Amino acid sequence: MEIEEFESGRTALRSMLSGERTDMVTAAQTPVVFNSFSRDDFAIVGGMVYSENDVKVLARQDSGISAPADLKGKTVGMTAGSSGHFFLGLFTAYYQMRASDFKTLDMEPTRLTQALIEGQVDAIATWEPHIHKARKILGTKALLLSSGGMYREDFYFVARKDFIQNRFETLKRFLMAIEKAEESSGRTKKRQRISS
Repeated sequence: MEIEEFESGRTALRSMLSGERTDMVTAAQTPVVFNSFSRDDFAIVGGMVYSENDVKVLARQDSGISAPADLKGKTVGMTAGSSGHFFLGLFTAYYQMRASDFKTLDMEPTRLTQALIEGQVDAIATWEPHIHKARKILGTKALLLSSGGMYREDFYFVARKDFIQNRFETLKRFLMAIEKAEESSGRTKKRQRISS
């Protein structure tokens, strides 16, 4: 097995679906759902972990933001087709705003922190550790606009259907090894919960 790192599950899934050499990826449910509208050549083969506090909205107070409603007329950075994108929609509805109340800027998650720090965007909707990094650098200028409980993010092993069919025994051994590793680490068979 060869492991390759990607900036996000969305990017990993796109790579796998574009026919690059990736056979299986880890991704949250949002990129899986977004891609399922246009194709059906992949499937979830197992669950990994979940978090109810991973995705957040972080703003710059010096952009005149002290509450969610202050995002009106501002620019929010997010990664289209990702959990941050979906969470921003939930956040917007929860605070009775519309997506048209602010401008969004699509960028890879690793760029979001720098864009917020440099003032290219007034807020970001993304996940940890990007939120933590931005808060650490911005200090008192950073304002967390959301906390846990609004969205549960689930992470899955996702594979192409041809890989599942042609390499079923390999996939089975992989999943058994994951289960064995969980058992030997003392975890229960329930999916692990992560919190940030």
